[in-house]
Amino acid sequence: MACSVCRENGHKKPNCPVVKEENEKNIDRALDLLQTTLPLISHPLLIAGIWLQLTKMFPEINVLNNLIAVGEVVPTVDLNLPSGVVLGAMIDKTDDAVELFNDVKDFIFDYELPELPTKEEVKEAAKEEGKDFVWDVINLFRPSTWASVKEFGKDK
Repeated sequence: MACSVCRENGHKKPNCPVVKEENEKNIDRALDLLQTTLPLISHPLLIAGIWLQLTKMFPEINVLNNLIAVGEVVPTVDLNLPSGVVLGAMIDKTDDAVELFNDVKDFIFDYELPELPTKEEVKEAAKEEGKDFVWDVINLFRPSTWASVKEFGKDK
């Protein structure tokens, strides 16, 4: 019986040398495709782009961006999300963060903060009291004994 691919007698389609050669080429192509696409798919910038597109399409995901952006800023909270998702959430919330920063900045500039003394003013005040500027000021913050450190903050 003749092969349906090469029309030679003595073998069938699964054993045909032409079919085996085509299968080997297909396997090589599949391996090349997997080796090039997996690093691209796992790249954080690509994941961030996909996440941004999803946030524009679905408002539910956009709500998650608020939680992700706040949660990742707090150092004690680790959400174990891929870096691309966190990057996409941060990019999406950048405008909100800039707006919040401007609001806080406007509040602080409108609020009058007390003037701090300059180094020269502190030196003059220390000289008036008869103290050496460097060592006496440092000694104000240094405990005299370890017992006083242990007792610090305890109710008497």
